[in-house]
Amino acid sequence: MTEEEHLTLREAADALGISEVSARRWVKSGKLTAAQPGRRYLIPKSAVEKMLAPRGGRLDPAGVLREAELRAESEQLLELDTEEFAALLPALGVGQLIDLQAQLALLLRYRYGPKIFDTQEEILAYMGSEEKERGDRAGELLGLVIKAIEAWANADSEARTKALEPA
Repeated sequence: MTEEEHLTLREAADALGISEVSARRWVKSGKLTAAQPGRRYLIPKSAVEKMLAPRGGRLDPAGVLREAELRAESEQLLELDTEEFAALLPALGVGQLIDLQAQLALLLRYRYGPKIFDTQEEILAYMGSEEKERGDRAGELLGLVIKAIEAWANADSEARTKALEPA
């Protein structure tokens, strides 16, 4: 009997096209099978393949997503051209879209959140600053992600409605 191949939590997350945090949540909720010898999780490769089966067995669409950019610091998302960013969204699953939404929302809240100014000069300086431009950019990208999630939800709802219609 051969021993099954296992993946680390990061490898499984990459293959499923989700964040490592989401993969850990899936393991804890029982959605993703894993062994925990010690402090780290080992995920059977067959468990990952089973989850990919409904998607036609496609592995992580990282080639389309340019994985390195999206997995790097949140700030790097702001460097993507709007059209380039929007073109990446259809390749994402709804879980990835929700993770991306959370990432951008946190970026807006903690990095580019509300400001307190003491003088009009400070306000004017901020209005022309790169920080304001990057905050606006994060908001613009967040809007695109929200629209993509809405489009997915509408398509899913239509598919469910159609499936329930009598033949």
